[in-house]
Amino acid sequence: MANELPSLGRNPLNALRIITGCERQGNDYVNSAATFTRGYLGRQTIDSYGNVEWVVASTDGVVDGILNSHKANVFYKSVYKTPIAIDSDGDGNLTPYLVASSVLLTSTGDADITSDFTVNATSGAISENVATGARTIYASYQYDVREPGVDETLGSGKVAIIRGNGELETLVYDTSQVIAKGDAVGSLAGIPSTSTAATTTADNNIGTVVAPPTADNPYLRIRITSL
Repeated sequence: MANELPSLGRNPLNALRIITGCERQGNDYVNSAATFTRGYLGRQTIDSYGNVEWVVASTDGVVDGILNSHKANVFYKSVYKTPIAIDSDGDGNLTPYLVASSVLLTSTGDADITSDFTVNATSGAISENVATGARTIYASYQYDVREPGVDETLGSGKVAIIRGNGELETLVYDTSQVIAKGDAVGSLAGIPSTSTAATTTADNNIGTVVAPPTADNPYLRIRITSL
């Protein structure tokens, strides 16, 4: 499927790519309890011994860099605007093991119709709250690929970081939003997001959307202006 993002689990290099500018910087210590995949947003803190370490950035919080390693027990695949056939009874199906908060259902013209449906996060089954008959809708979401996680920080206790201004493309972003060119991008619990929750404070935004993902090209292109 052209509109299904590549798995982050089996190829750790496919989640993030620099287009221009930005710098891959040397490893730095990471909090041992942090969990993330390459492409999450991070911030620097001071541990109990006075050492600098990295954690996942909070929602609408300060972002100091982009985490460029995997440190996760679970990997997720993202799907962007895949067409879903709703039958005459108002039922359809997504992939099982959904991240419930990641689901966005839209109609033609990007109208958000998520509230018109009930979605079972475990089975992926969706059903209309008020049946309107057979039609096609579009679904964006993330789901658990049920593959073993990867921790690239084992042994060293360090994480690779991307910093500096420039442009990059990422497969890690908030699928619950309709994304448009020029939207501000901030942190939603570490995930790059255009949501109001992530971008309320302009000083904490990392940049803007250059090109939103599409069914044919699932990468989100961001112009980084504050790292």
